[in-house]
Amino acid sequence: MYWQELSFDEMNRKVSSALEMNLPWDKKPLFGVPGSWLNRKVFPSLKSLEKAPFLRTMVENPNHIGCHTFGESEKFFEGTHEIEREVIRICAEEILDAKSGCYDGYIASGGTEGNIQAVWSYRNYLVQERNLSVSEIGVVYTSDTHYSVHKACNLLCLKGICIPIENSERQVSIEQLKECLINAQAEGIKAFIFVLTMGSTMFGAVDDIDKFIKVIRELQLEFFIHVDAAFGGFIYPFTTFNRLKMSVPEISSFSLDGHKVLQAPYGTGIFLIKRPYLNYVMTDKASYVKGNDKTLCGSRSGALAVALWLILHSYGSEGWTEFISGLLEKTELLTTGLRQKNLSFFQQPGVNVVTLDVNQVDTKLLEKYNWVSDDSKQPRFFKAVVMDHVNSKQIKEFLNEI
Repeated sequence: MYWQELSFDEMNRKVSSALEMNLPWDKKPLFGVPGSWLNRKVFPSLKSLEKAPFLRTMVENPNHIGCHTFGESEKFFEGTHEIEREVIRICAEEILDAKSGCYDGYIASGGTEGNIQAVWSYRNYLVQERNLSVSEIGVVYTSDTHYSVHKACNLLCLKGICIPIENSERQVSIEQLKECLINAQAEGIKAFIFVLTMGSTMFGAVDDIDKFIKVIRELQLEFFIHVDAAFGGFIYPFTTFNRLKMSVPEISSFSLDGHKVLQAPYGTGIFLIKRPYLNYVMTDKASYVKGNDKTLCGSRSGALAVALWLILHSYGSEGWTEFISGLLEKTELLTTGLRQKNLSFFQQPGVNVVTLDVNQVDTKLLEKYNWVSDDSKQPRFFKAVVMDHVNSKQIKEFLNEI
């Protein structure tokens, strides 16, 4: 796991070079492109942004429609397309252990889009290549899974198969998983799309893939596995032994979010998928787009790819590991204090989320420190996410008030 840390000047030169490779709006006639630089009545001129590579890219407004890891792309923005490919490579190869040339991906709007994109890709493959009807395809997830998976089932007309989690370890039981899958088979489901989670919304929990694979093999299922790593993708691989990675043969895709722990602007997710499955969502109706389109969102800002590239290279792999270590040190300060007060909680090892049962601490105190509940009307749990803005002084003050 290694990528280079760069100085600000090095990063600024790289982005400037990429923008020069793009076709400038004001240097050559661009009659056929339905876009332009940002509105000049509202946004600043480029001259004032020489030392602000992300903002300069925002103003230049490159469109990254389509996927740039294979096939053709719009020639007008090839410089920043290359920066996007570098981000995809770091996430796939350095963080998630993919082999070069075996994957595709793009900068999505976030984990929700990535999760839907994955289910959409596998649904189309199963319909086109396995001659299944949508009624014969099921999406398997746990009761801790992000709500975007419910959206995917609704949008794509697929049956959702929810495996309940009712234990303190936040893991499925093999017996209950097997029972749910056998019942689904009896109802006519012939292929399964599993959505596993690396860092669940409420608990930061990481699904145990070995339990799922054990049952999949026992029942000899036709399946795909997608990993929702929207929260944990930039944390968990840096803190502990990780079984959820692209080198695992049973896993086909990942979604990550840059706008959580990485602190990128909102709208910066990363979708990664093994080849050739992205081909199954390509539309030839976008014939006016070079290479057509294979993404759910269509047009998207190249500045978001630049933002991710800048953040990753401002740390390098060693610096990012150190940053995550600092978050976990603060998390340990919180969990140590809770233990000293004989309070029970859930914390996935290697993840910066701490979750309390509603009966553990006075809810007024939790609300004062803006812990977030699982249900605004009838809360059962409250969580703290120890992010960069949460400091040790605040944690000590909270512990003293319990």
